[in-house]
Amino acid sequence: MAEWTRLERAYRLLVEVGHALLHAPGEAELTREVCRSAVEIAGYRLAWVGYVDDEPPSSVRAVAHFGYDDGYVARAEITLGSGVRGEGPTGRAVCRRASQVAQDIATAPEYEPWRADALARGYGSSAAIPLLKEDRCYGALNVYAPEPDAFDTREIELLEVVAADLIHGILAARGRHELARLTSALGRRATLGRVNRAAAVYAHDIANHLYVIGACFDALTSEVADAPADVVADGWTAIEQATRLTRAVLRGAREGAVPAITVAVDEALEGLRGELTRLLGERVALELALDAPEAALRLPAGALGSVMCNLADNARDAMPEGGVFRIATQIVQLTHPLSARWLGARPGRYVSLRASDTGVGIPEAIRERIFDPFFTTKAERGTGIGLASVYELVVDQLDGAIAFESKIGVGTTFEILLPLADDAAS
Repeated sequence: MAEWTRLERAYRLLVEVGHALLHAPGEAELTREVCRSAVEIAGYRLAWVGYVDDEPPSSVRAVAHFGYDDGYVARAEITLGSGVRGEGPTGRAVCRRASQVAQDIATAPEYEPWRADALARGYGSSAAIPLLKEDRCYGALNVYAPEPDAFDTREIELLEVVAADLIHGILAARGRHELARLTSALGRRATLGRVNRAAAVYAHDIANHLYVIGACFDALTSEVADAPADVVADGWTAIEQATRLTRAVLRGAREGAVPAITVAVDEALEGLRGELTRLLGERVALELALDAPEAALRLPAGALGSVMCNLADNARDAMPEGGVFRIATQIVQLTHPLSARWLGARPGRYVSLRASDTGVGIPEAIRERIFDPFFTTKAERGTGIGLASVYELVVDQLDGAIAFESKIGVGTTFEILLPLADDAAS
């Protein structure tokens, strides 16, 4: 390949990375876009980005790739240190903090563990460029060309500029995540602070009303022998939940914080089945798909019920003709690169709670405002506090995250990530 052709593809990649730095909404989108540009714009056969995983044994974990792959990246198994899988171009690039080039994959001795797979996919040569920032190496950018001897010194220098821009963008994206957390917390707390102070006043009155309702239920069960057992039981459950919540509000107003308790998430959601069913009404079916039986959360008393009831309340209003409200749980591991979807979240282990409805969907024009305090589309029927309080609890108090996706006429799914109890305590 002529020298000017080599330089042209590297320059084209450099320009495209500049565009990605400006327009990619998050770290995951950025790494993906750089790999795509390396293949579709610059003409490499494969590109992938790997991050150093410090958990023993140390390794390089692929986080984004693009191009003809056919499982190559997933099976690479690159370690750091001694051994043949630590002496390949990527391992050397990370450990030596210098670019590594294999000009002929067919004969390069360091390629032995990957040679057959690489040649079968038409890779002739490769370059591994470390992602360096000051005294730390975060990983490597790898590009593969179909022909041998594809990389000269000048092209490698340009690829090193690409890698420098990429790691700058990665760290900037992480900074935006943290800034988003702090900014949203300040703005929402300022608004919700007034609501919390008012809530403390109303909670006292609500607690009194609940006491009267409880006394009525007691009289009902003692005087009417054939009172529907399930209705009465669900009524008592709702009263107990509301009583605990109002006590928590009052205690928080006095002490400044509500003590956390350990909650087995699947068990707690199963315990909310009756209350949620009554809240959703006869036209909406409730489905529970609970797959986190060992997961425990540290939450203020009544917090999980409050979150799920607020989501169920919104879902019911989104399905005036009926439908399905589905809650699913699982344990997930959030790692870098983080998608813009999880702006403000930190890497770690979480319980994922997905609450889905089959309703009308959320119009594009209002999606940026649905978590704003006092914003409502329900006219006089709405307060604009439900989703705002969910966001404040999940993100600002519990170091969790919340995201949603919606399609008009199909429905909406809210996904909440809450750190596991052992992670939250660390």
